[in-house]
Amino acid sequence: MSSVPLSRSQKRSLASAAETYHEQLDDQARAYLEGRGLLPGIETLRFGVVRSPRPEHTMMKDRLAIPFIGPKGNVYDIRFRCIQDHDCKEASCPKYLGVDGVETRPYNVRALVAPTDYIFVTEGELDAATLTVCGWPAVGLPGANSWKKHYPRLFSGFSKVILVADGDDAGKKLASTFRRALPSSSSVIVCGQGDDINSVYVREGREGLVALLKGDEDDE
Repeated sequence: MSSVPLSRSQKRSLASAAETYHEQLDDQARAYLEGRGLLPGIETLRFGVVRSPRPEHTMMKDRLAIPFIGPKGNVYDIRFRCIQDHDCKEASCPKYLGVDGVETRPYNVRALVAPTDYIFVTEGELDAATLTVCGWPAVGLPGANSWKKHYPRLFSGFSKVILVADGDDAGKKLASTFRRALPSSSSVIVCGQGDDINSVYVREGREGLVALLKGDEDDE
């Protein structure tokens, strides 16, 4: 089943919220983005932070706001990421929270209209943002279990669709799902154990990503 269209009121609310939180971006949030190597993407990707939440977003206070922007500049979702200096699992803190009543969709679908014959798919918004900042077309799945049956249609115009999965069991499971969904055009790269695209970028820079993306397909 395809995604359910947003109502006009939902579209207006999401666009307004995204702009509000982008305007609230402060030094602390910028420092977080700088530490992830994402500072150059602030204006293009319209990152924000929730310091003064709107009534419907009271649970999102102090989280990074990641707007999902369409090819025409419309905002069709916002996800909110914890940026506190703690281990979210140990703190029983959800790493990501979403907007109530908005269906989960891929992140950065603007890349679907990029003038290339290939596209990267990542397991996470910030991984897609990392590739975007580095100049590669990429969309992000909001979680390893978020693949949907109609997604192959999104990539029908590309001759090669490359999944870069996280280096864990969930990433390998997603890789198997991806291969089955796109048997003729898919290629899979699995990061090293415990790694993802952004961690490689932070540790090794763009050169590290070039080496990763040129790596052989993982056949496990």
